[in-house]
Amino acid sequence: SNVLPREDLLNLPLNTRSTLSFLNLSSSFYDGRSAGGLRGNNMNYTIDGVTANAAAWGGSMGNLIEVALEAVQSVKVMSSNNSAQYPMVATMYVTTRSGTNKIHGSAVFDHSNNAFNARNFFAPVKPSGPKRYEYGASFGGPVYIPKVYNGRDRTFFYFTYEGQKAPGARSARADVPTLKMRDGDFSQLLPTTVINDPATGMPFPGNIIPSDKLSQVSQNIENYDDFIPKPNFGSPDSFSANYRYLRSNAWDTQRFVIRVDHRLTDADSLTFRLVTRQAPDPRLYEGALPAFARRHQRNSRSAYLSETHIFS
Repeated sequence: SNVLPREDLLNLPLNTRSTLSFLNLSSSFYDGRSAGGLRGNNMNYTIDGVTANAAAWGGSMGNLIEVALEAVQSVKVMSSNNSAQYPMVATMYVTTRSGTNKIHGSAVFDHSNNAFNARNFFAPVKPSGPKRYEYGASFGGPVYIPKVYNGRDRTFFYFTYEGQKAPGARSARADVPTLKMRDGDFSQLLPTTVINDPATGMPFPGNIIPSDKLSQVSQNIENYDDFIPKPNFGSPDSFSANYRYLRSNAWDTQRFVIRVDHRLTDADSLTFRLVTRQAPDPRLYEGALPAFARRHQRNSRSAYLSETHIFS
């Protein structure tokens, strides 16, 4: 295992403010998710000891582990031979930061510009503007209410906010019918696929459906380009990945971390922590059409309340 303290997290060069990026600093993680050859869903992710796993993402890794970096105190990565308190073979243990008697804060703004990037192969012109920008702030210290409460040496808070925006588009591809197929000519599928007349059960001559047997409803759907566009890539007889296009892939993520620590006595303390992350999950249709591009908004929350007692 290895532990990355806060000083290392702040000073390491990152191309994006991602907590998961720190997995790459361990030699056991060849792609930032899989530990020593394990599948990604064999990883265990925790925040202050509380699970951050989420099966909704097709495995154990949920987006809650992407804690705002200003709120991270340390990251511990354990890749093998873990004790029984950890449910998986490998664990990423993120610890959040608490406030202190001193008031402290930070502000951050990162900007990545595509001015020096090459034009996308499928774009007629190179778009202008920012590629990605990330921003955030943090503030912490003792809880103090004038003439009411002074939390010095007793009650502390720490609040962090970070946002990420990435306007732009990405290229995608899909399988669409050839122009011949749109007119009922499926001769290019012979001899592998034979089109039969449902009325007689016999094959259509030459695998060509007569025009009088084509459904007008299906032709209307077919002619609506938002459902089934015409091919624009490859040879006229190619029906695999023969449509290439650009789709908006704008990204807008918001992350909040709130932590409050209260010292009851010299032997007892309370901690409350809340992590939220709001992130879009764009899905671009690829493969068989008709289909719809869809965009999910995933809102994730994790909270915990703990009491720590020192027996001796």
